[in-house]
Amino acid sequence: MDNNNNQDYADLREGFISDFAPNVPPPHDNTHIGKPNFAPKHSNLFMLILVLTNIFLQFMLIIVFAVMMITSPTHTAESLAAAIPSWVQMLGSQVLMLGVPCTIYLIIKRKYIREILPFRRLGWRNVLMVSGLTIAMIPLLGVVNAVSQLVFPNVIAEAMVGVLAEGGLWLSLMIFAIVPPFFEEIAFRGIGFVGFKQVKIGIAAFINGLIFGALHMNMNQFIYAFAGGVIFCYMMYYTKSIWAPILSHFIINAYGAVMTFFLIETDLSYLAATTTQVELNLGGAEVIITVIVMGVITLVFLAAFIAIYIPFKRHNIKRNEAEGIVTDTAAAAREAGLRPPRAFTWAAWVSVVFFVMIMSLIYIIFPLMETML
Repeated sequence: MDNNNNQDYADLREGFISDFAPNVPPPHDNTHIGKPNFAPKHSNLFMLILVLTNIFLQFMLIIVFAVMMITSPTHTAESLAAAIPSWVQMLGSQVLMLGVPCTIYLIIKRKYIREILPFRRLGWRNVLMVSGLTIAMIPLLGVVNAVSQLVFPNVIAEAMVGVLAEGGLWLSLMIFAIVPPFFEEIAFRGIGFVGFKQVKIGIAAFINGLIFGALHMNMNQFIYAFAGGVIFCYMMYYTKSIWAPILSHFIINAYGAVMTFFLIETDLSYLAATTTQVELNLGGAEVIITVIVMGVITLVFLAAFIAIYIPFKRHNIKRNEAEGIVTDTAAAAREAGLRPPRAFTWAAWVSVVFFVMIMSLIYIIFPLMETML
């Protein structure tokens, strides 16, 4: 009996390792499946590189603008920014901040590219359910965005209005709804998520969403990018396909571009370009009514989201089982006697620290300096 149990354990462990990293020999210390190829420390380090790249690019842009303003006094920061089309700025930042690092990483890890980026076919049921989940998410993220604008300015809205003014709806869809979902999901739900297969999905999604939000480097986007990033992780986790978060991300961004276009076309562009803190000049009764309406909207769409999420989860668990794919890889690792790796590594801490420092400069220190001068 003992020999049979030992053989079952060996078969389970060998099968789990082969599912996680084909053609990778089992590690002798049993601490990480596929070590040293994928682990949380590797994914966290890659996401930190993305955060630092974003900071570096913004810092270099400030230096270039400062030098040009010094050498040519007629130039101002506004005139220099206006000289570069908004769509060029957005596309350039995506390519340099995400496209280049992802390409270099995937070239280095080309042997494991199918594991890092599982472009598994979703099937029509998943397409419908992912779309339904996303449609239910949009009002929820909208409420989060509206509440955050009570304190923090909406930075992305101004850029979206600028791109629409320069190239119309189709260019806006390309810049906001196609390029970012593709690059960002490959970077975060692909490369940034593959190292967390031995980590519980709740912890993995929290860390991934946290750094994903920090990448945007402004508090308004951080709040809803964090929430969206967590949900994208769950979509990736259950479908085992990078197409699920890409599709969801596309729908959200496309909705934003189309709604901004509609607001401009109906002469309500001031609503789309809310680049300053929202001011509510409402009486007590109006405030109460507004809060109640937003609360009802939140509850209705939250209920719709849950109603779709439950069958979505069940469908994909059954689908994975039918195809011999392990859904809960963290539980399978524990059952195989493998020690779970540390999820929140030093690289994740550094990403958070840099984000907090920069947000403190933007929202606290710089405004205080302005009031003192």
